[in-house]
Formats: sequence, structure tokens, C-alpha cells
Amino acid sequence: SQTKNQEKIYQQQVSELEKRQSEIATEIEKIEEELRTKIDPNLLPQLRPGVLAMPTNGIISQEYGATAFAKYTYKSKWHNGIDIATPLGTPVFAAEEGKIVAVGNQDRYCYRGAYGKFIVIEHNNNLTTLYAHLSLQAVKEGDSVKRGDLIGYVGKTGWATGPHLHFTVFAGNTFAMEPSRYCGLMPVGGDLNPLGYL
Repeated sequence: SQTKNQEKIYQQQVSELEKRQSEIATEIEKIEEELRTKIDPNLLPQLRPGVLAMPTNGIISQEYGATAFAKYTYKSKWHNGIDIATPLGTPVFAAEEGKIVAVGNQDRYCYRGAYGKFIVIEHNNNLTTLYAHLSLQAVKEGDSVKRGDLIGYVGKTGWATGPHLHFTVFAGNTFAMEPSRYCGLMPVGGDLNPLGYL
């Protein structure tokens, strides 16, 4: 009887978490769908490999856009970056030189609901990069970093099914830290396919 009661409570908590995750994903996608229309291709670097360095070692477990996982899992049906699966604690490096414009931990506001521990870097080439689900951040807002500098470590904070780095590339002129209904300040922007620059 006690076990069944605990199971019922657990199932209710899982159901509430899944509902909240869906609401957060929908909120992010609604904002970013509009911001994608504000991308000015003339301001962006030419698409070619090597514009950005791979931010960590691992395998790409989810690509950008309307992936099969996104269509099945996210109400928005859209994945705004790539996921790089790699062991917990794997070092994460700056993909290009720039300035740290945001460092946050959304688990304080919406546990397992969004990006968890994240870092955002504004680059001189009109791109802005987001590194999410970190276990530890090694930089603070306002720091300057060079390409390849250590900025943090892979984790599974936020909405993550296992340890990986979520890596998003935004058009710099569209990026903003917007207040969200559930998760404190949310990094949003017009997202681009990172694989075009890596």
C-alpha cells in the first residue's frame, strides 16, 4: 500500500515535470521562431568549416532542426542546436574568442526544465554561442576568452536524458537574455545550424 502510494506520487511528479518541460520548450520556440526571421545573412560569416572550433570531444547525438527526436519529444518539433554526447566532466572549450555575456543556472528556477547550467559567449564575428547542461562553469560574466580556452565541464543539468553538451549558435544581432515565465532569464536568439560553421 505504501509503495503504491509512493508510485502514484512519483508518477504525478513525472507528469508535472513533463508538462512543465513542454511548456518551457514551447515558450522558447515561440520566441526563437520570430527571432529567426530577424537574421540578416549579410552580417554573418560565410558558411564554412573551421569558423568555430568543436567545443568538446564526443559524438553528435542529435543534430540541428526538425530531428526525429525533436518531432517525437518537443511540442515545438525543433532542436535549436546540436547535442554532443560525452562523459560527465569532459572539458568544454570556447568555440571562438569573445566575451562571456551570460552565465546561469536555470535549475534554481525550473529544476530539469531547460538548459540547467549554461554559458553564452558573444564573438567578434557576429555569432553568439550557447553551451548548456554543464556540470560546472569555469568562467564568469564579463570574462574575455580565446578560442580553445576552458570554460566549463559537461554535465546533465536541466532537461537532459544523459551527459551531453547542448551547443547552439545564434546570429549575434538577434541574441537576448529574456525573462521567461518559468526559468528566470532565458538565452534566446535566431538560431543557426552549428554544423555549417564547425
